[in-house]
Amino acid sequence: MKKAVTGAAGRFVILLALLLFMLFLTSSGWLLFAVLLLIAVPLVSCALNRFVSRKLAVRLSLPTASAKHSAVTAELEIENKSILPVLSVWCTLILRNDLTGEVREILLPEAVGAGQKTKDSFLLESGFTGRLSLSAESLTVMDFFGFLPVKRKAESVVRMTVLPDLFPVDAALTARFADSEEGSADRKGRDRSELFQLRDYQPGDDVRQIHWKLSSKLDELIFKEPGEPLSRSVMVFWDKRKLSSPAAMDALAEAVSSVCMGICGDGIPFTLVWTEEELQAEDISDENGLLSAIPALVKTAGKADCPLPDIAEYGLVLYFAGELPEENFPDKVHFILCAETADAPDTTAFSAGTVREDLARLEV
Repeated sequence: MKKAVTGAAGRFVILLALLLFMLFLTSSGWLLFAVLLLIAVPLVSCALNRFVSRKLAVRLSLPTASAKHSAVTAELEIENKSILPVLSVWCTLILRNDLTGEVREILLPEAVGAGQKTKDSFLLESGFTGRLSLSAESLTVMDFFGFLPVKRKAESVVRMTVLPDLFPVDAALTARFADSEEGSADRKGRDRSELFQLRDYQPGDDVRQIHWKLSSKLDELIFKEPGEPLSRSVMVFWDKRKLSSPAAMDALAEAVSSVCMGICGDGIPFTLVWTEEELQAEDISDENGLLSAIPALVKTAGKADCPLPDIAEYGLVLYFAGELPEENFPDKVHFILCAETADAPDTTAFSAGTVREDLARLEV
């Protein structure tokens, strides 16, 4: 728009200079009238636009949710409540991803007749998870020649959540949790997260129950016999206090959501916790509960001063973040970091580009 204004101003100056030069040569009354008219038209047009700009209303519409890399239709409506037409108005839109911090400016030119509405549809697409906030920041009404803009604020905001892509995760949680009378890990059962005994692998056994770390040390396949379920206290925590790169935040959103889905597949209830302005928490018992929580989970980044959760009552905490936190945590916390390498103990690392491969099997 700046280039258009500069170009229009340049053309106006050239035209005015040409008329003045001809007036100097001929002293024609008609040329003098043309010069005065040329100067008056943009000034009068600008004055009228100041009145008209206060009579313009902006409305935006957007779907509530979308998948990544999926184009959706957004709609801009401008209503002119004045008795004068608007030949040229530019609407400045700001598109922000509240999770990744990405910001993009969109300029749309419009024209609105007196007492009429105009609608313009355009496509939006995001390759990253998060809540997209589309806001109309300003309206700029142009004069007849297009170089004296009248700008006013526009207040309209709509939001859409771009949901993460889920991938299969074999989450083998073998840590010891809180005991209760609801079950017993000393009897054979079907809960893959509870260990009944270790034995040699036999044909037909579920390969997901192979103890890969121990098998690599003993150079033979060791099978983890599942036990009966215990009531457990598991927390999945996503620390969003420090903003990582857009790709890393997107990968973390997919990792947290997919690992949680893997835990749900094993029938393990857990508490899902994440940071925003304040600490957020949801008790998850099944896949439906998780799917309902994901839009809020991936909505925004966290504030730096958001408090950390109290993990004292939990037997196992899966801590997702872009880097190791400065705080010290007990051994029951397993860190899952979006980082190239992780030298710290009880830590699993994955990269943004290979998150699906890195977390296909999570053994804690």
